Amino acid sequence: MKKFKNVLPIMFCLSVFIYGCKKENNNMRVLPPVTMEGKNTFGFMLDNTVWLPSRKLILFPNSSRKLCVSYQKENGELSIRSYRDNLKDNLLTDNIYIYLKDIKEEKVYELNSSNLREINLYIDINPTKAYSFIPSLNKGTLHIHKLDTVNNIISGEFEIELTKTNESKTILISKGRFDLQMDYCTSN
Repeated sequence: MKKFKNVLPIMFCLSVFIYGCKKENNNMRVLPPVTMEGKNTFGFMLDNTVWLPSRKLILFPNSSRKLCVSYQKENGELSIRSYRDNLKDNLLTDNIYIYLKDIKEEKVYELNSSNLREINLYIDINPTKAYSFIPSLNKGTLHIHKLDTVNNIISGEFEIELTKTNESKTILISKGRFDLQMDYCTSN
């Protein structure tokens, strides 16, 4: 029994080391290809950096969702929420939330107050580092390539300008793409 008492702390430290010391260079990562098969891919460029969903918490890997999508066929409401570990601190997370309405056909949508519920990007899950889509200030497009309500697949591309909360600073999300199964949520 005494032997096991010595092994447990070593195993715990080893687990923290394995999950906590993995470093990823996000600039080396590539965006998923533009597809229309329900592959559950999502990504975009933000400040010349590839932004992909990722959740690798140090103590509890895969304990939180990294990508969730919901599509309501009746009213065309599309909700995409994605998280990624902050590259500077694995305990912090960046989060994007895209919530649109009246997305009912395959076409290019100019984002405006008629089809927008909200679009927010939080850096470090910090309200002072929040960016939002403001219809009177920002421009954005959503190109739905596939809206298949029989096979439950929605895919497309997007480009969105966001404004920092309480400031005039803007950022551009470019080369955004997704290929998702409707009502999909993953934690791995």
